[in-house]
Amino acid sequence: MEGQERNVYFLATYPPRIDHVSRMVQKKDGTTGPENIECPTYTNHNNIGMRGTDLNDQLTSYYALKHRSIKWPRRLIAHFLEVSANNAKILYNSTLPKNLPESSLMTFIECLMKDILGRHKDKQRAEKSTSSTVAENSSMNRTPPAKRRKCDVQAEG
Repeated sequence: MEGQERNVYFLATYPPRIDHVSRMVQKKDGTTGPENIECPTYTNHNNIGMRGTDLNDQLTSYYALKHRSIKWPRRLIAHFLEVSANNAKILYNSTLPKNLPESSLMTFIECLMKDILGRHKDKQRAEKSTSSTVAENSSMNRTPPAKRRKCDVQAEG
């Protein structure tokens, strides 16, 4: 096929059929118009099924972390966090009223981080204030910790 960059192979559980897909093609006279092109059913089903995946990969790649030097478990977690943040942004923008502008991915991630870190700091402050009160109350009833015994090992020589 013209314009195809690489071969695509399919393993399917149903027999092949030929579908006709409408594509915009430049004709010999220089005009551009729709033309019906034959393609296997598999290709059409793949294009329909992968549309959202390819779009998500594209949107995630705009602000992807530069994680080539990170070991693979951390890289995998970073990728899932990037995809999750992108999905959350899409959901957030879909719930906004029509008169408000949609936020960009970078703006959304910054707001998300500030919100998470703000909650963490508030939680730390609350734990610190309650732990100091608990420490004052429990210090009166506390018994001193037992001393550790040392184990002396002497080398024979």
